[in-house]
Amino acid sequence: MTLEQPARRILDAAAGYCELGMFHEAASELATIGVSHRAAPESLALSIEIYCGLEEWELMRASAKRLGEVQPDNVQWIIAYAFACRRISSVATAKKILLQAIPQFPREPAIFFFLACYDCQLGRMESAKDYLDRAVQIDPTCISVALKNEDLQLLMGHL
Repeated sequence: MTLEQPARRILDAAAGYCELGMFHEAASELATIGVSHRAAPESLALSIEIYCGLEEWELMRASAKRLGEVQPDNVQWIIAYAFACRRISSVATAKKILLQAIPQFPREPAIFFFLACYDCQLGRMESAKDYLDRAVQIDPTCISVALKNEDLQLLMGHL
């Protein structure tokens, strides 16, 4: 479904609020979109960003799950789903979700990067190093991201 005006203007305004870190305003703006447009991929994607900014993990999880069903080939929604599940349930739950995604996305560095984060948080340092090494082999820019990631602080000597 292609969104047309005024739905497009509403999404653009909500996205602008997100860029400014004004997630409550973004949520209020997005709430004005018509019911028929709420399930559009663009609306769901923006809601994931909004709910993450508001730390509304249940809502983020629901949006990511729905978007993953609509666009199963987009790894971004699986990662968002796992992230929300981490906040709701546990790091182990998030890790399980990402492990299940590897066969579908064997060359996706973000999966291995987040697996490294999760194993680091679980105290599984050797496995975390292996996952991080795999992410870096696929995409060397993961090193600079890892250096700034709080979840990977215990691996700083490895980097």
